[in-house]
Amino acid sequence: MTAVAPDAVDLELVNLDLGAPRTVVVQAGSFGEHRFGQASVSGGAVTTVDGRWLEVELAPGAGASIHVTMSRYANSPSYETPWSRAADWAPIIRPRQVD
Repeated sequence: MTAVAPDAVDLELVNLDLGAPRTVVVQAGSFGEHRFGQASVSGGAVTTVDGRWLEVELAPGAGASIHVTMSRYANSPSYETPWSRAADWAPIIRPRQVD
């Protein structure tokens, strides 16, 4: 991150591999509790994200400066990932049973 504001974040992503493209998934908050709004690369066209994850594909040796707006605490915190939904597995952390 190169800048953080209450409603936005600026990212600098670089693919150091000169031989293959890479896909990077950025999550809005440690537990996806925030929601990305819109993203623009180097001040160019604006793309609507409207979710907790932003997927960026970088060409070999390429970099991108990305400005992303976000709404803080728009989602419930979760261990869900872009590759598996929370409904598909048992919770990793369970609450303690109090007698």
